[in-house]
Amino acid sequence: MRAVAVEVKTTNGHTDLCFADGKPDKPRQAGGVAVIGEFALYSTDAEGLRQASLTGGTALHAPDVALMPAARERTAVVSKVDYGEKKLWLDKAWQTPSLKGRVMEIGTAGAAGAPGHWTTYTIEKSQAEGARTTLIVQSGADYYRSHVEEVEPEKGLVWCGIAKAGTSGLNAGWVATNDDATKAWRATYQGGKRGDTRYGFELTGGPVRLEDFGEARAMRLWEYGVGDTVRQSTFASLRRLAPGLYELTADTDLAVALKAASLELSTDQAAWRKLTVRQAGGLAECRLTVQDFGPSGKVYLRVK
Repeated sequence: MRAVAVEVKTTNGHTDLCFADGKPDKPRQAGGVAVIGEFALYSTDAEGLRQASLTGGTALHAPDVALMPAARERTAVVSKVDYGEKKLWLDKAWQTPSLKGRVMEIGTAGAAGAPGHWTTYTIEKSQAEGARTTLIVQSGADYYRSHVEEVEPEKGLVWCGIAKAGTSGLNAGWVATNDDATKAWRATYQGGKRGDTRYGFELTGGPVRLEDFGEARAMRLWEYGVGDTVRQSTFASLRRLAPGLYELTADTDLAVALKAASLELSTDQAAWRKLTVRQAGGLAECRLTVQDFGPSGKVYLRVK
């Protein structure tokens, strides 16, 4: 969780400052660079600024560049799922360029002091649906399926014929359903004793009866479900392409500043428009919205 920075000097003349912090809301200073974020890179060479990148943060300040994203992360809550289609409905819209290939975290926090259940998925497709966003992920959420041997309704206990595999510390926060996922609960694995032929799960979130599991009498565990939080770190990265020409990729509104009298923006390096800037700390600062980046999430900046 502690902040760490390392400077690397390469044989081809780069000086890279690499930074990481498990407490990304805290201001940190590493050499001449100030960072508030999860990960950062500041790279220079004989021509000056080569690259500056920030992930999960709100500020990177160096003598010749500044990146200031509007937010360090985006979050939402899962309001609906279709496990067969690997599809999730979020309770809000994510204003961002294409999310294809991006990674997200999904899960639920545990009780006070207890670990939650979190996992990571790669997004295959995102789509706006009114005031919400839907996501299709690359991998399925199915984790476990077993025959139900017995149910103790008064205790919310379900006894199954197969043990849950995996790390023993990841026993809480699972989503349990019947075989066709028409009924759902939260599940905590209780385990079984050596020599047992059945294994217990405590289900919460509603009554549970043997008949809830239908003719198949099967219970499933899923990696995520309705009510889980979806989290994704924002990012911004500025890379020099040629003297005075930079490529900027980002997935959130942000302010960016460079040493310049003025700045111009283009989406194709053919048509350029002058940006409104303010001079601050020896840098020309402009503000961009996620709409400026378009579906590609990429624009070009030219220093004048």
